[in-house]
Amino acid sequence: MIIKILDKERENLDRLEREVFEALTKINIVGTVEKHQNFDKFSKYDIKETPVLIVNNKVKVSGKLPQIEEIIKYIEEEK
Repeated sequence: MIIKILDKERENLDRLEREVFEALTKINIVGTVEKHQNFDKFSKYDIKETPVLIVNNKVKVSGKLPQIEEIIKYIEEEK
């Protein structure tokens, strides 16, 4: 499982990273988490707002910081 998180603001990026790791731990799933602040690589996703959570190349959240319960749901949808 590959999870990508994107945001222009470092604070949001770090918070989302912590919550993704917490979610993975809670449901005992191993995944690779990639943090990005450069959006040039992600033009194929048609992202309009940040922060962004991408799970297995599917945009799950854009424009808000999801709660851990939401992150768990998105991860479980893709396992």
